[in-house]
Amino acid sequence: MAAGYGKCAISSTRGNKRYRLALIRTTGIVIRLNEAWFAGGNPQASSRRESVAQAFMQLLCRERSVAPSDVDCAFTNIAIMTDGAPKKISDAIVIYDTVYGGLRLTEDLYHHFSEYAAQLDRAAGLAGRAALVPDDVTERIKLWAEELETADVLANPVMIAPGGMYMVYKPGSTVGMYFQGVLVSREIVAPRLIDLMNDGQKQLAYIYDHNGRKSFVSHEEIQPIDDDSQFIYWNPDENTFHELDEGRDQTATEQIDKDTVRRVFRPGSIVMIPHHGTMVKRTLLGPRQVFDRMGMTTIQYEYSDDNGVGLVMHDQIQTTGAEWGLIGWDPVSNQFKELPS
Repeated sequence: MAAGYGKCAISSTRGNKRYRLALIRTTGIVIRLNEAWFAGGNPQASSRRESVAQAFMQLLCRERSVAPSDVDCAFTNIAIMTDGAPKKISDAIVIYDTVYGGLRLTEDLYHHFSEYAAQLDRAAGLAGRAALVPDDVTERIKLWAEELETADVLANPVMIAPGGMYMVYKPGSTVGMYFQGVLVSREIVAPRLIDLMNDGQKQLAYIYDHNGRKSFVSHEEIQPIDDDSQFIYWNPDENTFHELDEGRDQTATEQIDKDTVRRVFRPGSIVMIPHHGTMVKRTLLGPRQVFDRMGMTTIQYEYSDDNGVGLVMHDQIQTTGAEWGLIGWDPVSNQFKELPS
């Protein structure tokens, strides 16, 4: 049982191709509650997690004046990084910023979680049968939140996921990896747990094929290639695979395709960026989509200064004054569109 805040990767569908994911980096709060009434893949537990996630998200938006379009939540198909690999869990909800790179809009929910839980319980009591989350559920969450304590972070935390499932690149996926400093594409053959460092610790790795020859690459070294990189759940004990939406709430609304629009700083925005150890004011020229070291999609901006044009990452930017704004941007077509109010 835990609540944590930090960076997370969110996956979304592209076009009409299911299970083909685009990874983005943002910030959010993860709430794990390993209780029978909350955890599991059965429809009742899944529906309960959805209502709890929606309720906390709506409460946050109202209390902190956050635009509903700038935050979102997840209650199924969640995986955590364990031993260098994403591992499936079914006892958690995630509430996160939809602004790429994250503006820490959900941070207040983490720092004052017990207060939000108490407020949610009071609201359920007043609403009665019309409450989004039943009063008996909000009372359990409130009591649980009151018992939470700050814990030390272990150097190498080991978290056990129900069923031992890993979220891995699907066999047949084409991925990128660096070979002698050059990014090359290779086809995934199969995932494996291998002692790559000869230290007795098994890590997630993949067999890949190149010109008929098989080699190994660790999960962390892989760079996803948009629609060519697909994910699937893998049980290493049985060497069986399960599609991402297997076992989810069948009564829930079916997953819908999302477009590729990113929320980015509007070109011409005046913001603060790091420069030789200090924060300086610069004008952003335009966004670019790049891959970070973990293979996740992130946003970079060009900016102008006396020396010409420089580059800054989205999560290094700090806002100041009123001379900045957000706008929707499609990196595929490089077109901008206004965000819904």
